[in-house]
Order: sequence, then structure tokens, then C-alpha cells
Amino acid sequence: SMLKQHRETDHDRRVNYNSVMAELNAHPKFLLGVYRYRARGSRFVAVSLATEAGHLNTGHPLATFIRANGPQPTDKPMSLAGVKGQRPEFPKPAERESELARQLSNILLVDQLMGQWDRFFNNLEAFGDANGRLQLLARDNGGATVGDWEWYDLYNRWLSRYDRNVIERLKALAAFLHGRDTQFAGFDDVQKWKTAVGFVADDSFTTFSRKLDLLLDKKLPELERQFGARTYFMPHSGAALPQPPAAKAAAVSTRAVP
Repeated sequence: SMLKQHRETDHDRRVNYNSVMAELNAHPKFLLGVYRYRARGSRFVAVSLATEAGHLNTGHPLATFIRANGPQPTDKPMSLAGVKGQRPEFPKPAERESELARQLSNILLVDQLMGQWDRFFNNLEAFGDANGRLQLLARDNGGATVGDWEWYDLYNRWLSRYDRNVIERLKALAAFLHGRDTQFAGFDDVQKWKTAVGFVADDSFTTFSRKLDLLLDKKLPELERQFGARTYFMPHSGAALPQPPAAKAAAVSTRAVP
């Protein structure tokens, strides 16, 4: 009833509207939904990582860290412009360069496989936890179109350095989907995995599988031949994250004075 009373004028939203109405008319008692994680506290758009055109800001240091021909990120703390902390002693939350680069790489890798085209239209967020640690957050996958190859090519230009653990996980997934292994993530049946993940159309699953194979069987071997170990992030040093200057000053100011 709410939808029928609403009239969309934007073309893309109208397409979504018609699709939802068609599903509801065909199955009046069923509405497909998604689970969306909501971080505690305030979230901020990572504006410094995006351009006005809705692309990755390739001039940002994090954008150079996720390319195999770029420098390896270090364990130095990094903050993001416009992202505020949850507590006054951490006004500018920070995280290791290496960890933020790893997070961005993982987000863009999933986006590439799923056909996400609006990540940089205010859909890449960041927040600081109670301890002043910065974290990137991807939201709004409603724009994902698995069959889109234009953005696939863009991601290929932006991303060429990966988290080894994630790649190993994807290799295990590919082995399961191609029948080389019988189990993955507690599933022993590919069709059940497809249903649980949300592949409701066979062509979407076929395209996803093709993109996964291109990554594992073509792109990664070529990167490894050209860049070797630089294709992957280096392990963390294990050292504690240095406190940002503002946090140090706040910690000193709260000490008891004799």
C-alpha cells in the first residue's frame, strides 16, 4: 500500500520500483531483504577517498598502497580527513596504514566480484571505535550489478595488491564451486551455498564464477610473475599501534598532579 501511493520520478529508482512491485504482485506474502550491519556510534563518509565523479581518488596514499607497483604500507598510524572520534581523547581516530589498505583492498575486491558501481557515491564510510581505532565500512550494495563489466575494468586498474588470507579463502571457494572440493564454510552442496548467499538468478552466479576464475587463474598469476611478493600485503610487525599525538596529549593531561 505504501509503495502504491508513492511515485518515483528518478529513472533508476523507477526501475527499482517496478522491479519490487512486480515481485510483490507475483508473491504477495514474500519480500526479499538483506542484512545490513550498523556500526555503533557516528559514521562518516570517507570523502578523501572519492572523486566528484564517483571514482577512487587515485592520488590518496591508500590508493597507492593497494597497487602492486606502489609502496608497501607501513605500520605508521593514519587518519582520514573528516572522520571524527567517538570520544574527546581520540578526536581523530587512526589505524595502521597497512590495516586500512588491507580493508580497502578487501572492500574493492568484493565490489569487483559483485559488480558494485556506486561505492564512491558516499557509500564508503569510516568510524572510530571507543579506543580511537579507525575502520573503513562499506554499505549499500543495492547498486551491485554482477553482470556489469565496465566497473570490473575500473577495479582492475585500481586494485592489484591483496590480502593473502582472503585470496586463499577465495581459492577454497573456487575449488568448492568447481567440484574440486566437497565442502566450503560448512556447506556440502553448491546449490545450498548459492541460495544462502543470495544468488537468485543463474546468470548472475555464472558471471560471478567467471570473475572469480579470471582473478585466480589469470590476474593473480600475471601479477605474481611481474611483482612477486609485492602482489600481497606484508604481515603486521606485531608492534602496538602508536597513539596519535592528540591522544597522547589527552592521556598526559588526565594524569594526577602531585
